[in-house]
Amino acid sequence: MKNLIFVFVGMGLGVAMGVYAQQFAASARGRKMRSDLSRAIRDKERAAEHLAEKARDRAARMGAKFADRVSQGAHQVAGKVDQVKEQLHSVVNE
Repeated sequence: MKNLIFVFVGMGLGVAMGVYAQQFAASARGRKMRSDLSRAIRDKERAAEHLAEKARDRAARMGAKFADRVSQGAHQVAGKVDQVKEQLHSVVNE
């Protein structure tokens, strides 16, 4: 029986808070707060999009640098392979 009383008291408090929240949301202060929150959320979304774009650009630049370094390394290895191949040919031909 005691628990049932707590349930009804909790429901009553929930209803009272809901009515208060609805009245506040419909007031001028509530509309201004929603407007301010909406503006703040849009600003944060734009900032997040800007940061994501900067991160994509940086990743692309770093990827290009990495690809250039790998390409340079491959050319150096190919040059050394050609040198060893020429040395082998000269040894075999002697």
